[in-house]
Amino acid sequence: ATLIPPTEAIPRSLETPLGNNPRLIMHQLMDGEGLNLLAQLYNTSTKAITAVNYNLPQVLWVGTVIVIPLDTEDTSGLPSFIAYQVENDGTTIEELATSKGISLELLKKYNELPDGYVLTLGEWLLVPQQ
Repeated sequence: ATLIPPTEAIPRSLETPLGNNPRLIMHQLMDGEGLNLLAQLYNTSTKAITAVNYNLPQVLWVGTVIVIPLDTEDTSGLPSFIAYQVENDGTTIEELATSKGISLELLKKYNELPDGYVLTLGEWLLVPQQ
């Protein structure tokens, strides 16, 4: 298991870069924002943003949380993600992976979390989709 530097923000909140190669961020849409603007702001492309978001709707509403790759247009090898807000305090990362039917290894990898990590109510996670 990889150790998390104490400077990393835990629990995870929106706008906290995660992972590397590429770094990913969860962004909550504000009024007037669209994929073109976000692609410019985060030095990526609309195609890359669409690729890393699972079932991204055609119409994006204010308040929607989307995943954005930072400083790259290359999303090859990446799964698509759902930005997920933790609903129960005290659930372990293992329990969440089991309840969602997703890969524990990928969940830990993309969120940079150790074995046995205990989730906090309101925390945001990148949930990889198979």
